[in-house]
Amino acid sequence: MHSIGQGFKPLPATIEHHPEESCHAAQGLLEAFAAARGQMIHVPSHIPSPPNNHDPEARVLLSIEWTRRPAYAVVAQSALNKLKTGRLHWIDLHTGPVTWQIRDRAGLLFMIELLTRVHHTAIAVFTDGEQYNADPTGPDYHAA
Repeated sequence: MHSIGQGFKPLPATIEHHPEESCHAAQGLLEAFAAARGQMIHVPSHIPSPPNNHDPEARVLLSIEWTRRPAYAVVAQSALNKLKTGRLHWIDLHTGPVTWQIRDRAGLLFMIELLTRVHHTAIAVFTDGEQYNADPTGPDYHAA
């Protein structure tokens, strides 16, 4: 499970061309995160980043190869905090074999921004770009 909150700062996205990858896959992943916006009201706007006691130049690197459009499900979650004095809210976004735990709106919006850039690049790079150039974050988009 990958947790996304305000402290989540991935490296800039890159696209390496592999014949089995497509704009269809990039659009599908963006569509999944865009669908999670419907549950944003349940999560806090931002959570404090944990203290960084590590090298300030150190970064988390995550690499996932999407070879096809992921099936996805968005599930709002909540549970009592450790002290049982309040409720925590988050979103689980299941995208095939990867589940993303979205802990705040800032992290979700950051991922949507990042994946929008990936989708725009995929439109220009992959041969199916023209076919899958519809923006999943737009108001007129209809999920496949």
